[in-house]
Amino acid sequence: MTNPTAHQIWAKAPSVEFGSFLGPRPGRGDIDLNVAYAGNSVTAQRNGYQVSLHDLLTRKWSVRSAATKLALGAVGSMGLASYWDALIRDRRPAAVFLECSTADMGQATPDSDVGVAVIHLVNAIRRIGADVCFLHLPRADQFASRRSRVLAVYSKIARELGIASIDLEFRDDLVDSKRYLYDGVHTTELGGRLIAEAVIDALMRLPHSERATHLQPFLEHDSFLRVNICDWQELGYDCNPTIGTFRLSFPFTEIETSGSATWTSSTNVLAGLKILLGPHSGVIQLSDGERTLKIQTWDETCDHHPRLSYVPIPLELRGARRIIITASNDEQGERDLFGLVSRVSRRGSALRLIGCVELSNDKLKNDTSRKKDT
Repeated sequence: MTNPTAHQIWAKAPSVEFGSFLGPRPGRGDIDLNVAYAGNSVTAQRNGYQVSLHDLLTRKWSVRSAATKLALGAVGSMGLASYWDALIRDRRPAAVFLECSTADMGQATPDSDVGVAVIHLVNAIRRIGADVCFLHLPRADQFASRRSRVLAVYSKIARELGIASIDLEFRDDLVDSKRYLYDGVHTTELGGRLIAEAVIDALMRLPHSERATHLQPFLEHDSFLRVNICDWQELGYDCNPTIGTFRLSFPFTEIETSGSATWTSSTNVLAGLKILLGPHSGVIQLSDGERTLKIQTWDETCDHHPRLSYVPIPLELRGARRIIITASNDEQGERDLFGLVSRVSRRGSALRLIGCVELSNDKLKNDTSRKKDT
């Protein structure tokens, strides 16, 4: 079989919906345009679509600056939102491709949290004056059926806020998807190249626009709550916590089975935990005093290298005003990080906690700090 073109594998012709993106069209001369690629593991791939896309962008738009990659594997939109400030630091990209829907389809972010997480990311990107474009990439695994549910949230936000959006989905009759996605999610070299060509093709179809027209932050959206990011020091502990730092930017505390951390709030909802995974990882236990749930955080990749991750709080515990967090001695959790039934046994017995994510009803637009309970 000959290699297909970018047009032959997609359910519809690549196009940009809802908004404009980038700026001067090709042929306007060299420009300095710092482009960031934000997302999850598909964006983080060393030889994935991002490499091919920036190469094509460099040639088509005469981009002179290097690409900025802001990607964390398997954390979804809320996980990326929780680490965004540390990832972006003093970088000031003019344009940001945002690819989180792929992991959100895989339940890395609970459906109820996707809207508020995406709004948080859009706000953060627009505050630095950057354009943003949603990239919705194909999935061909057991989570592909969740595509329409997740993209409905993204589309509503994109439509109302004028955000460019590119949706790439395989044709229904395409059965040879492993040529493009080796595991149903991550791209082969050919798949990454075809995705990059489709994105460029979509951008080339856009009418000329110097900049996107909607650049002001939107701090509220319908009934979506606000995201508060807290560090580990804002929790209570029943022991003297061991303190460390990951990659000089992410302070954490290590909780062993003899200790625990306690989150409390009279107003906010605990949405998730920011944690560091590695060989130390195992089962963590969450309890509100009435219900106790155990989550397996270890997988086979934990033994390779430490990595940042995000643990969504199970819906059964949402709304609790006090949650106790411990590292469990149990061999197996009831579920894994994606809310699926856990089928692996514990390897480590410690939790390295970086912080937590809260959802707040607070409507104050200029104060993003958490008010600690007394």
